[in-house]
Amino acid sequence: MTRRVALAWALISKGLRRIAQLVLPLRLQSRIRPGLDALVLATCKPSPRRDFGAVLCLHGLGDLILAARCIERLTQFMRSRNLKVRLFVAPQNVRFAQRYLDVDEVEGLDWMLFERDLLYRVRSVRSVAHRSGYALAVQPTFNRRLAVEDSLIRATLAPERWGTWGSPQFIHPYERPLGDSFYHRLIPDSREVMHDLERYREFMAALGLAIEASPWRLPSAALGRPIESPYLALCPQASDVVRTWSQESFLRAAGAVAQKHGWAIVVLGNAIGERLDLPPDGPSVLDLRGQTSNDELPALLAAAELVLSNDSGPYHLGIALGRPTLGVGGSGMPRRYFPYPAERLLRTRVVHRKVACEGCSWTCIHVPPVVTTAWCIEQVSWLEVAAAAEALLCAEPH
Repeated sequence: MTRRVALAWALISKGLRRIAQLVLPLRLQSRIRPGLDALVLATCKPSPRRDFGAVLCLHGLGDLILAARCIERLTQFMRSRNLKVRLFVAPQNVRFAQRYLDVDEVEGLDWMLFERDLLYRVRSVRSVAHRSGYALAVQPTFNRRLAVEDSLIRATLAPERWGTWGSPQFIHPYERPLGDSFYHRLIPDSREVMHDLERYREFMAALGLAIEASPWRLPSAALGRPIESPYLALCPQASDVVRTWSQESFLRAAGAVAQKHGWAIVVLGNAIGERLDLPPDGPSVLDLRGQTSNDELPALLAAAELVLSNDSGPYHLGIALGRPTLGVGGSGMPRRYFPYPAERLLRTRVVHRKVACEGCSWTCIHVPPVVTTAWCIEQVSWLEVAAAAEALLCAEPH
């Protein structure tokens, strides 16, 4: 019965969103969710205690890794004010954050459900507000949205709420006046395009808290070696299909490199995808898709001879572990995620095709409006990736 009720509510919620999209102007649509939040918050009594600080980092594993230096420095700052730190992350990143980030508490919150499912939203706002007790809440991510980050900052009921100005790709001008009003301090950012590590350094510098724009380092020595034989770690999945290079191309490139060096291939991912088709005389393959959680990835990547991935979480994790890491990327958000600052000092590279239409935010003009790989990523050949892998392996570590 519970499953039927959940399914019925999901359909109702989807129908209400569709009606709102068809009937209401954009400016009014953007105020519906914050208006609902206000009704919920009116029934919540804030905690009299103010012994916690909140940090929001709700996106994927790669975003969490890029924000790790910022999170650690904010944690030090909050603890200097005698505050415990509660970090909000995506549910699939909870165990990773608990294991590898030095914070006091980690709470999972699904931002997509929060934005789309009204019942989940009401429950989440109520939960955040009832557990308030926050003296300070910080939203440092550049992907700021009125319906998600701004709304959650308000739900903390903290007397001090700090945030970034945010990317215009995610928050519209007509949403800013309302969203801005939920903060007590907004940090303006430079208009130039920069890597997220540089963006976090800019944000923290404005707060008087210095961090480096260099990769967060996750010590690999204590992680052990779960697989003894040498292997190439292949991570052919991404958080969405549009940024995912084809599995066939990944397998051909990985097979060529692994065959040459006498390595096995270990395939990693959160869920089982397409069937793995490799020639019978190729390298041995261990398929661990669907058997590996995000907190188990570091040990597997730390022992790999090479990490081959999309421009996604494993790519950034491979760099954090100091492993030779090769990514395949596109031009939807150029220079935000690659190349890394001072990339020549790192054993990493992203193979991508420079195109005139870069900066599309993954709204591809070259492919039909269905769920498919972006055109710019499809232009990358497996031969290019295999050659780039060999060049990376031959490069001297700095």
